[in-house]
Amino acid sequence: MAISSDMANPKMQTPVNCDTCENTAEHLCKTCHDRLCHKCKDIHSRSKGTFDHEVVLLTYESLTLSHECPSHLICKWHPNFRANIGCQECEVPVCEKCLIGEHNGHKLMDFTEMFYKKKEKLELKLSTVCAELPKYEATLKKIIERKALEMENNEIVKKEIRAHLQRVISELKETEKHLEEKVDEREKSNLEILKVQEDRFLSHVRNMKDFMSSFQTNDMQKRSFFILYANCTLGVTMPDECPSLSFPGIIKYLQEEKENLNRMPISKILGMLYSFAIARPLSSAAMVVLQSIAINKGPIESLCSQLNNNVCSYWIFSKNTSEFMNFDSKGNCLSKVNTNIQNFKNKPICVTEVGMVIFRKSQPTLYATGTSSETLFVDLTPLLPVCMCLARSGDILVAAVHMQENVGAVVRYNCEGKCLQRVTHLWEKMIPKPIFKTNNLRAYISENINGDICLSIDVVNVICTDGVLRFTYTGKEASLAYPFLPRGICTDILGNILIADENNHGIHVLDKDGKFLSLLTIPVDDQVNPISVCVDYKNDLCVGCSDGKIRIINYLS
Repeated sequence: MAISSDMANPKMQTPVNCDTCENTAEHLCKTCHDRLCHKCKDIHSRSKGTFDHEVVLLTYESLTLSHECPSHLICKWHPNFRANIGCQECEVPVCEKCLIGEHNGHKLMDFTEMFYKKKEKLELKLSTVCAELPKYEATLKKIIERKALEMENNEIVKKEIRAHLQRVISELKETEKHLEEKVDEREKSNLEILKVQEDRFLSHVRNMKDFMSSFQTNDMQKRSFFILYANCTLGVTMPDECPSLSFPGIIKYLQEEKENLNRMPISKILGMLYSFAIARPLSSAAMVVLQSIAINKGPIESLCSQLNNNVCSYWIFSKNTSEFMNFDSKGNCLSKVNTNIQNFKNKPICVTEVGMVIFRKSQPTLYATGTSSETLFVDLTPLLPVCMCLARSGDILVAAVHMQENVGAVVRYNCEGKCLQRVTHLWEKMIPKPIFKTNNLRAYISENINGDICLSIDVVNVICTDGVLRFTYTGKEASLAYPFLPRGICTDILGNILIADENNHGIHVLDKDGKFLSLLTIPVDDQVNPISVCVDYKNDLCVGCSDGKIRIINYLS
């Protein structure tokens, strides 16, 4: 038996009973923490299972220290051996078998010293985790509340759709079903995004709480074991800072007033689904460039973004090429599609919600490409496609001109290439003024959240879904230094219309009714000309420029 002396006061101020009998305890076994009277101490020392235990005089200090730090542990790796010394390099308790194994040659330290050094490090980690936990719990609460809102809002939207379509004839029932499926698809997509975010933060919160629980447990043996074997690095338990979130847009249903139904096309009567976001002001007259992607293939004449597995890529057509190319955010070319349109000014392309890429293949044709092959989408002969865009309903809007008459039209197709609606009259004599003429001008098209169709040619024309001209924008309100030269056009989640002005090196921003809001300038050292534009899934503006770069820009605060 090993008996060690205690330098503290050998007497306890308050008597403590022996754990074996009812006498007053005078000794403490540091190995098994039993409090013993003199008689039981002798029995404890002679017993076969406890003869080698370390027994000291019972004092307040020895009793406290015995609960805080054990004299040894059963080795984690060798259960038949005691770990009673610390490995200074690995910061773990080791036994004699460890010392001739993987810890051979390592510096050693006193078991108790290692315990308190690790305890001090873990206490610092605990303070950080305790301070950061409320942020994660608050964010997790927002995610859970948003999930509930998504599910509740889904039912509200379905009721709006059913109530609205009950006023329409029975043949519209198929479209009603289609719209409800769209709601479910978008809800599923949004909930999947939120579920990923929830799981991420739930994991962080669980790790932080598990750490706090393990470190603060009242079970001293478990706590000691945790302290001695725990990783002290903060990053093992939580990120260095609380990650930021971007919630998906909430689904809304847009419908027309009852008195307007009789003179509207079917597509307008049915209404449409769109993602609604709370209005945000423009950040300033200057934009913030988040990323610049160098393509280095010449001016980017066509641009659209594609989202695949939460990864955004960009389809472009550069002036000095003969093919549409798909690039990732690092400027690596992912794929190409060859065309025969390099001599034409208009190279339209768009990507559907399911990832199908539709592009101008030759003079009168549009093709679609999926995972492995190209198929004819539509042959517009005798028309020439000059621009197209993905409508918010999932349809395709195509603007085309007649080869001989040089008069333009806008046609709506579904994703199978079936013509759903001729939005504008084809022949000039049928309308007071044609929407646009000739294939010699670059043309771009976009649909707004209210269903308006925005066309950028030599001016900007905005028309209703029935082909009636709403307004024309010529840039006069912007007080321009050079003549207005509109190029790419797109719309954002607020209904703003954004137009690239190649001559004035900026982006005109209009509201949905044509009111001029701002002329945004690209903040770069050398003036570059914006040519093509689109808005990505994060609601950032993507600008294809004359210097062969795509600039990803934040313009909303």
